[in-house]
Amino acid sequence: RAARLAAGLEARGAVPAPGDRLRFRALARAAAGSGDPAPGAPVSRVSRALLPQMPVGAWRERRRRNLEILADAVPSARGVRVLAAPPGAVAFALTLVFDDPAARSAAQAALVERAVAPAVLWPLDPARDWGAGPADADLSRRILSVHGDQRLDADDARRLADLLRAALHAVLGR
Repeated sequence: RAARLAAGLEARGAVPAPGDRLRFRALARAAAGSGDPAPGAPVSRVSRALLPQMPVGAWRERRRRNLEILADAVPSARGVRVLAAPPGAVAFALTLVFDDPAARSAAQAALVERAVAPAVLWPLDPARDWGAGPADADLSRRILSVHGDQRLDADDARRLADLLRAALHAVLGR
């Protein structure tokens, strides 16, 4: 939603200067009332009717199990850590935070070489991305996510964990 709002503001030539929060809020309120599709469409009747049939609890449990398997593949040494979900929550991916951008890039390449497609969630640049500060940009260069959701069974998750472990060992030497 924010990306569509920003694109709409930019297209109208109405991008506020960084730090001009009052102007941004006024433009956001105007865009929200202009018929802009940023708020998203409502759930269709068909989707709403199917939702109660979805095994959401089972999917959540599979994600939890898969992410535990993947997290066990991450070395408990310096260089990388798992970004843990809050207690009681289950993430949608295993998110790794590396100590430096070069290690993240090397891990990404090592995973791709092993036919694993990790996700770089959001590359940020304060010069380009309004509202992003130096700390945001730094984190965006050090973070990498590996999908481990409910589409994987336990055997798939273990195979993925082996690939992750090998990639991290190649990069971090541990």
